[in-house]
Amino acid sequence: MLNTKNRVNNFLSKKQQTVKLAHRIDKEVFLFIANQQRLLILDYLRSFLHELFEIHVQALTYDNGRKKNVLYFHHKNILDEAKRQVIEKFIKIVVLGKFKIYLPVLLADYKQVWTAERTYTKEMFLTAISNCLKNKETYLTPPLTKKSRKKLQEICSEYSSIWKNSRDNVAGKQIKIKYKARK
Repeated sequence: MLNTKNRVNNFLSKKQQTVKLAHRIDKEVFLFIANQQRLLILDYLRSFLHELFEIHVQALTYDNGRKKNVLYFHHKNILDEAKRQVIEKFIKIVVLGKFKIYLPVLLADYKQVWTAERTYTKEMFLTAISNCLKNKETYLTPPLTKKSRKKLQEICSEYSSIWKNSRDNVAGKQIKIKYKARK
């Protein structure tokens, strides 16, 4: 059986010699890194994080919108914010110890978006809106894609006593629904 992952990585590493990845070596900041070195770091993080946390790492890239490095992964459970921050700090320490590179990363779990797209329905959203109106509380949706957010924002626009806002999550955006008091 062919290992297509290595074939694609070899093609990309030959095609692009350097890629964007913000890092620091001895107090000097760099925006570009050799693609071979990025692949070494990625392979090391894949094996290391899979052994310790059962996290399946998919890619390590630079996000131009956030101006930060992003490590895409999936895990069987949704990681809470405290555990996510611990893993981010742990990655910084491990990469600094192994490669002598300070590499800050954000963790993006795209499995959250994938599961939310399949399980989150319009009825669940309408229930959240009614609970928000009855109990005057705030509700936060799971991370959703742009297409799903657009549909839900159209539903929210029908209600005048609801305030809605999109919150940026690394994996996708969440919709925050609040009760808007009348004056």
